[in-house]
Amino acid sequence: RWTTEKCRYAVRKNDTGSSLVRWNGEYLWFVRNQEPETGTTIPDPLSGKRWSGTMRGVGLSTSTDFKTWTPKQSILRTDPLDNFPWGQPHALCVTPYGDVLIGLLPILSLYPEDDNNSFGPWNVQLAVSRDGRHWHRVADRQTFMPQAPEVPLAARPWDARFHPASSVLVKDDLVHIYYYGTTKLHGEGRDPNSDARHTRYGIGLATLPADRFVSLRPYDWLQPGTIETKPLKLSGSELLINADLPPEKLRIELADADGHPLPGFEASVSIAERHDPLRYRIHWKSENQSRSLKDAPLDSPVILRITLSDGDLYCFTVLP
Repeated sequence: RWTTEKCRYAVRKNDTGSSLVRWNGEYLWFVRNQEPETGTTIPDPLSGKRWSGTMRGVGLSTSTDFKTWTPKQSILRTDPLDNFPWGQPHALCVTPYGDVLIGLLPILSLYPEDDNNSFGPWNVQLAVSRDGRHWHRVADRQTFMPQAPEVPLAARPWDARFHPASSVLVKDDLVHIYYYGTTKLHGEGRDPNSDARHTRYGIGLATLPADRFVSLRPYDWLQPGTIETKPLKLSGSELLINADLPPEKLRIELADADGHPLPGFEASVSIAERHDPLRYRIHWKSENQSRSLKDAPLDSPVILRITLSDGDLYCFTVLP
């Protein structure tokens, strides 16, 4: 049951996509932020053009009771790698996912024209965080969800430009990313002479298999590659590996914090058995004895040493 309280502003100036999650005992509200360059003019020596207007950024406001909110603080802005000031974040769409926060980050790429602060395409990047305040953009800022190629308005698909919803959903081992789509680029509708006949809007859905946002693979597909984790404090009964490769191409080793293999848990005796369509269950078999993660000495941190060839590694999961 909902009750109405006296209206009061939690944060101001939040006219683009916002995202609200509960994480580690507090509410995190990711909102639009006005960066310090707002109201100034910045010359761009590369294009010879000047930018001026409102500089977009991602702000964070927090609360422990959902009533009192902190003033928003800037947590993410663009830099020269994003072609600043023409590249600007338009939102941060956040979802708690396992033990991390995953963010979909639309980056608006303004056309470098004098005083243009509205017109341009965007693409969606992938970001990850453990505390909601410090964000790492995945895969060297590569595009995660690309916009359709730029063509005349009449030839564009209905979702030539799209914006993901505030969060993603996972059901039946499938990630659901709902999005708003339109034929027009950001700011294109402001032109009073634009052709409304070819303007379309809609709600779309993009999907991908659970956990398969990004992968690691060997640099040389003809040779195996090895990934080592930092020493981890593990507690659980089973180790699952989400990977797209034949089982014989996957080997897992447990090692102590100094890198020495744990007896009975060497890569040479590891076996990957199909757990479900996306994951393998790992056990180690030697001297007619089969061992799983629960049999490993986990009193001290251990290193996971994962060797694979001819395939992709997405993630690992420890079951209770």
